[in-house]
Parts: sequence; structure tokens; C-alpha cells
Amino acid sequence: MRRLFISRSLTLPALLALCGAFWLGAVPTGAIAQTATDNPCSLLTALEVEAVLGGPLAGPPYRANGNDPDTGGDTCRYRTADFRSIAVTVDWIYGADAFAMFSVVGNVVKDGGMGNVLTLSDGTDVTGSWDRAALFLCCEFNALRGDQRVDVDISGSEATVKQAAALADQAVQRLAAPLQIASNLGIAEAQAMDASRPVVRSACDLLARADAERLLGGPLFQDPQGKKNRCTYVWTPVGTKYQAQIELTVTWRGGFSEFRNTLSALEQGFARVTDTPLADGSSSEDRPSVFDAYSSYILGVVGVRKDVLLSIESGRKNDTAAKFLAAAAEKL
Repeated sequence: MRRLFISRSLTLPALLALCGAFWLGAVPTGAIAQTATDNPCSLLTALEVEAVLGGPLAGPPYRANGNDPDTGGDTCRYRTADFRSIAVTVDWIYGADAFAMFSVVGNVVKDGGMGNVLTLSDGTDVTGSWDRAALFLCCEFNALRGDQRVDVDISGSEATVKQAAALADQAVQRLAAPLQIASNLGIAEAQAMDASRPVVRSACDLLARADAERLLGGPLFQDPQGKKNRCTYVWTPVGTKYQAQIELTVTWRGGFSEFRNTLSALEQGFARVTDTPLADGSSSEDRPSVFDAYSSYILGVVGVRKDVLLSIESGRKNDTAAKFLAAAAEKL
């Protein structure tokens, strides 16, 4: 299927014994007999990606459409029990068109990705079996071989660009002879894991009026106002006559990826226009224990719990916002 758009790019013990044979490419009895030649899960084994993720997968790699398991999806997701993930997307035909679009809209490498040696923005060279390579934003490593493109998206993980390049190199070497993987492999396990995610609901449900008033030290002007992804709290700070507000924003799916992509883009933007650091320089020890990932930065605070991203734009003076954010995360 021709695609010219830009992609973006818990454990089930009873099934693990069966999955062991699946993950290395075997198609067991009872799986769909058809092994599609366009399966994005056919270029990397679970073991190869586990070595980069730093731990075992929660289930077999599975085809996905965006974040959703889909037997016809053009992305393959490799996901751990804590929702860290690496996504691999493949253009089996017309890959050069998609690669050209990536190069136009967001290449951050110095040499534009010409040839099989790619120089990253920090001066590091990476080499692979591709004809051309390019890095989109922080985390999508694109490798083109002939008219086929492989995109390795590490934004949902803590992997490095060098590790992404190594995976892309392995993947392009298998383009001519992909592993035989059933299209429905891992779908049921992924759906069961998704069912364990925090329930999507109004962002205002995460912090009730009474809880907000306790944290703010005064009454709200009105009930919290919002919907699924956003909630606004308005109050009059003690000792003042003006109204202030805090707006809580929630991204219910793909929080790790959104966290890394957003902070990276902001860091690059700030670096171009100012010497002021984006983050406040605080250590990981300052991260509230409720979060799996967290940053207090010049625009406010942002954190991820269970792959749900929560953020408040409060500026540098964000002590209250940090407490607010942590309290909301506790309710996930």
C-alpha cells in the first residue's frame, strides 16, 4: 500500500511458553496460515529489540495501526510490560517518496542523510546497509534501500539513536528475505494489555473540586471545566483579588512517545533562539515517585504514568503545578 504521510513513528504468563516459538519467526499450529510479505514484524526478532529496550517484551511483537493492534497495520510494535515500546514501520514500495518527504519536513542530520554514512547532529557517524538514511526529529530513524523504507521509532523508549540505527541496519538486511510471521501474531495479547490501561475519561475526573481546593489553598471560582483531554481550574489566590487558573492536559495513549518527542522539539527550538535551558536542571531524584518519566521545564511540568501523559503550562514558578500534576497522576 502506498503511503505518503508521516508516521509516528501486562505480561500474560499463560501464553508466554507458546509465544517463545512465535517471536523468532515460527508459525505454530492454529495461527493464521497466511504469512503476508508486507508484514512489518518480519524484519526484526523480539530478542533483537529486547536487547535495545533493556528487558523482555510483554507479548509477541504485533501489527498496529497507530497505537491500536491491527492485523493489517503497517507498523510493528515491540512493547514491554510498562508500556515502553519501539515501533517499526515499513514502506515495501514507494519508499523513496516517503523518504523524500521526511527529508523535506524535518531532517536534523548535518549531511542530509546522503549515502550509507550518516552524520548526526552531535558529529557521530553511523553506518549501515542502507542507500540513504535520515533522522526525523529526535527519534525516528529512516533507512532507504532501493525503493523500500524502514522507519525505526524509538520515541516510546529510552533507546539511543545509535541503537535505532543498528536496528534499522538489521531490518534493511532482511528486506529481501523477511521472516515468516503470521499477521495475527500478538494481537490478542496486545488487546488484553490495552484493556489494562487507565480508563479514558474526562480529565476533570482526575482531580475533583475538593482535591483541587486543598492543593490550591482556597476555593475554586466554579466547578472544574473541561472534557476528555483538558480541564481548567479557576480560583482566587489567597491575599489577592485576581483570578488565576491551572489547565491540566491529558494524553491518554502514547504518553512516553509524546513526552520524548515534545521535549526534544522544544529543546531544539530553544537552542536556536536562546541560551536559556529548557529544563530546570533537576536530577531524576527530584522526580515525583508517581511518574515513570517527568520534567520540570521553562514552560511548566510534564509527566508520564502508565503511558498517559499529563502536563500543566505554568512557567518557571511551578511548585503548585507539580503537586497538582502528581495528585492527578495518582488517580489514573
